[in-house]
Amino acid sequence: MPANRNIALLTFVVTLILYFINHYTLQPPSVVPASAGELQFSGERGHRLLATLLAGDKPHPVGSAQNKLVKQRIMQRLDELAISYTEQRTWACAERVNSCALVENIIATIDGQQDHNYIALMAHYDSTPMAIGAGDDGAGVAALLESARILKAQAPFQQPILLLFTDAEEVGLLGAEGFFQQHPLAKKIGFLLNVEGSGTSGPSLVLRTQGPNETLIDLFAASASRPVGFSMNTEIFKRMPNDTDFSVAQRAGIAGIDFAFAGERNHYHTLNDSVENLDVRVIQHHGDNILGLTQGLANADLQQLGGTLVYMTAYGQLIAWSQLNNVYLLLLAAVALGLAAYRLQARVPGVLLALVVAVAIVLLSAAAGFAAFELIGVIQGSVVSWPAAPVGHRVALLFSTMLGALCVAAISNRWLAWVDLTIGVWLLWLLLSTALVIYMPAAAIQLLAATLLATVLIALLSFAPERFRRILLLPSLLLIVPSTLGVVLLLEQSQGYRLVVAVLPFLALYMCAVAPLIHGVKLKLPIIGSAAIMLLAIVTAGTSVLYSDWRPQTLNIKYYQNTDDNTAFYHLESANPLPATMMSSMDFSIEPKALLPATSATMTPSAAVTPVDIAAPVMTLLTEQHSASSRTLLFQLLSPRAASAIALVLPLSAKLDRFSLDGREFAAKLITRGPYSGHYGVFLNGVFDRSVQLQLQLASTEPVTAVIYDVSTELPAEGAKLQQLRAPLGIAVHRGDRAFAVKQVSF
Repeated sequence: MPANRNIALLTFVVTLILYFINHYTLQPPSVVPASAGELQFSGERGHRLLATLLAGDKPHPVGSAQNKLVKQRIMQRLDELAISYTEQRTWACAERVNSCALVENIIATIDGQQDHNYIALMAHYDSTPMAIGAGDDGAGVAALLESARILKAQAPFQQPILLLFTDAEEVGLLGAEGFFQQHPLAKKIGFLLNVEGSGTSGPSLVLRTQGPNETLIDLFAASASRPVGFSMNTEIFKRMPNDTDFSVAQRAGIAGIDFAFAGERNHYHTLNDSVENLDVRVIQHHGDNILGLTQGLANADLQQLGGTLVYMTAYGQLIAWSQLNNVYLLLLAAVALGLAAYRLQARVPGVLLALVVAVAIVLLSAAAGFAAFELIGVIQGSVVSWPAAPVGHRVALLFSTMLGALCVAAISNRWLAWVDLTIGVWLLWLLLSTALVIYMPAAAIQLLAATLLATVLIALLSFAPERFRRILLLPSLLLIVPSTLGVVLLLEQSQGYRLVVAVLPFLALYMCAVAPLIHGVKLKLPIIGSAAIMLLAIVTAGTSVLYSDWRPQTLNIKYYQNTDDNTAFYHLESANPLPATMMSSMDFSIEPKALLPATSATMTPSAAVTPVDIAAPVMTLLTEQHSASSRTLLFQLLSPRAASAIALVLPLSAKLDRFSLDGREFAAKLITRGPYSGHYGVFLNGVFDRSVQLQLQLASTEPVTAVIYDVSTELPAEGAKLQQLRAPLGIAVHRGDRAFAVKQVSF
């Protein structure tokens, strides 16, 4: 028993040491000062440049005067670097919904020894209406420009280099859509590196890859000072609604890497995404990733792309192998585990029971963590994704999952032999690895690497004397820790506690993996201690402040005015309970109400108010053409109040087939979410004081009653009072505070 206790204690000591080593290597590199050599990438230089690009600390959404100013500053920097560029000005629409804008992309080139297989670097320069955009995506723009300075000095390379600064990413990846669908250079790109950000800190990691990635990953691993990437993200991203400009290149079949960071994500799409708040190391890490990779690709033989690698990061190194090898490594792990079971004389009934216990550890561990956060939510009245004081939440997360695992382990200690438990635990890991190899092959390495190491160790220790066997299993922690605990903080930063279910499986799998190393130890005191710490942490988290000026509540104020019947109301929008001061400032009702024309969709809370003097959007019919079963109508749309966007919503009966903007034709798509889900919609972003000619092609001659509205970020006076009540612990997010002027039109 003392020997078992010592190994159990050693297990957690080694875990802590390995965790902190791995965690340190996941951090961005130190910033290279501006005084560094001209051929060195300097994060400090990049940060100074970013401050110049975003001078004034104002949002710069597509079409805005500030957007054009940022564009001019980028072009001025390209002029200073003597890098030639052109502008692409074109209408573009999103792939999933008819969100459109007149985009203004900047396309710069550095000549190579040939005129094809361009190595493209891409970042977007627009922001949301509520964000300054330092992290999303000013850091990417600055990293591209600082890299371009060095690449220009080293040119020519074998391959030419293209710098693509896209517009209107925030309203549907529109700049990228315009480039990859319409620009001739898009067909000459050999590899593309996209640089994105979501927050103001964190490592710049490989979010996903496209196409054969062996050349890319090998060059990246060799050139980056701190390569960070997990190919499981490729599988996760396929199943999420999130997008970056890289998605457009992906649909075009262009090979490449999507880099992104996602730390301090509470700042994402808010005014807190500022140059002042941005961790300078983010720019440094972006630069370290893309500069060396670009230099390597620009002189590489791009005819030899290799295969597809799966990869993960451990202790600052990329572990990678061909995706085709997943099956062979899985078979090797199975053979090793089978050999170990045979040599250790594991009993089939005991192994099957141990497999059930291993599943129970995973399930109860995850369930305990989930229950802890449900309890925190009950105490607080809500679970906040990124609370102002997260220490209590983190401790509760760790010790609740530990408590669940220890309870199962304590029960199983009485009637499970160590050999059976060890084989059963790693049989579960093997089965989970098998499922990933079949259904999510890019993610399989996340479990398969540790499974392979552990099963081989178990096979080897089966040849050792019994008293040495447990200690010989300890090296399995080398890959267990980075595979499980190593990704917990990254997931917490990117997904938040409202999606704590994304974190729980990795904690539960760690608890399962160490069960054989704590087998036979009396766990009464650890269980009591874990329960006490968990309860204290739950109370601490439940009574701590949820919001601060650093991590405020994200809350949008919306004003709607129906200019037909001259009615108006305010609507508050937040994922968390609304402040009482705001709710009591007007007669807000929590009863869901259908308040918009031509839809039964409801909103809550809402407060009816006296309408203000607001001009409705103008829709003028210019021409109309009829046939037996269709008609084509040309309209001119204008916002008299110079609103940022205009939208036209048509019922299904209109049978909208296609529409055109300045002669460029687009297929009609249905709205899939929001109050007008199931309708046709055309959303024109960044219009402001410009008139837009919109041509509709309807596969019907029946009269149509549509809804037109424009959207401004300027609220009426009562909205300004609500904004004052929201501050300082509340902040607008994404598209933010908006005023809608709505009316119906018939044609």
